[in-house]
Amino acid sequence: IAPSNAVDYIDRWCEKIGLNKEIAAEAKEIANIETEGISPPGKAIAAINITTNKFGQKISPQKLAKITGISVSTVKIVSKKLERGANASLFFENLLKIGKVWQDSSGSLKISTAL
Repeated sequence: IAPSNAVDYIDRWCEKIGLNKEIAAEAKEIANIETEGISPPGKAIAAINITTNKFGQKISPQKLAKITGISVSTVKIVSKKLERGANASLFFENLLKIGKVWQDSSGSLKISTAL
């Protein structure tokens, strides 16, 4: 039975590749970023790719593709999409922390343009 979400693939593939639990945990965080139109396996391998690069354990997209059966182009394209999503998510979290984004009484998000 194939896993139904990216996190399940991450556990399986990190073990197969020999990556530690810290990398697997970070990859899971990245995989939880909301994206549309990305399959769970594509999202999982992209999250692993981003995380191994972040931790200085670069594994080529070609090697990841060979290990997982995901195409090289999928690894590269989905990695870029997830990186953009991670950057946007981090940007938004930082705006929340410094009080530049808030919810009004109707539940709408408001963004302060004041510096």
